Amino acid sequence: MSLTALFTRNCCCSSAMLTLMWRQSSLVQQTADLILSRPLATPMRGYSACSNLSLLRKKVIGRTNSTAMLSSRLLATNTPTSHESQSSAYQPKRDQEVVQPAREEDSAFKKKVKDIVLNKLSFITKTHLKQARAAIIYQQLSENIQYKDFFDAFNMPDTFQSWFVVIELHLWILSARLMAEGKEGKALRDSVFAAMWEDVRARAKTIHPNTKQLNTSIQELSGQMNAAFLGYDEALLDDKILASALWRRFFNKICEDPRHLESMVSFTRHQLQLFDSLTREEIIEQQKMILLRLSH
Repeated sequence: MSLTALFTRNCCCSSAMLTLMWRQSSLVQQTADLILSRPLATPMRGYSACSNLSLLRKKVIGRTNSTAMLSSRLLATNTPTSHESQSSAYQPKRDQEVVQPAREEDSAFKKKVKDIVLNKLSFITKTHLKQARAAIIYQQLSENIQYKDFFDAFNMPDTFQSWFVVIELHLWILSARLMAEGKEGKALRDSVFAAMWEDVRARAKTIHPNTKQLNTSIQELSGQMNAAFLGYDEALLDDKILASALWRRFFNKICEDPRHLESMVSFTRHQLQLFDSLTREEIIEQQKMILLRLSH
């Protein structure tokens, strides 16, 4: 075969592969757009009809209780049984030689193993407790947000994307408060985000059950959320920058009435103040949420 023919064949193969890859990527993007633009059905908007977070909360609390029971059983191994207590009541005579088995090494080894296991169980219990707190916080937050108020006030389409930008803004306001609690607040914030993504995945799966395309949509939402949080963080102390960030993300660069933008800036500032008024015990130990109703 000549060099010209070989070059022509390779070019044709490369062109065909590029065309196929472009079609596949285009199909995946269309599916992601379809999920984000699908109407938000009533069972998905009203959290009372969507029980996946309630199941998550029960599962986490169940794990915590199981771990506590296991640790209590392990601690109970130190107490002698009734048979052992009866046998220990026997007192040998003075002239009778008592032979004690050499079990000191075994006892030390068992004690060391038990200490390691208890430390591990303590860590697991704290982890499950943190997950339970995060699930409760996210559940209270997502249940009490009046999504319909935002949809009606700003003429937002009743879609999955609209629901997401509303819950996303509230999560950013919450995370700004949790970060003020240092390492503990940051860990709780991460657990709240984990609960949120489980909820997002469960809701999106009702729209499109395809796992591969669902993962693509989740990754796209994650990237959008990271970019939105960067914009909101920059606007924490400046209303003009906050208005710009809300216009880009919350309104998707479509806001014909400037009063809508002014209303959202005011709402965000007041909600930040409400969360700042909560003490550490109220927001972490009691999982207390104070949510502002949108006035329009």
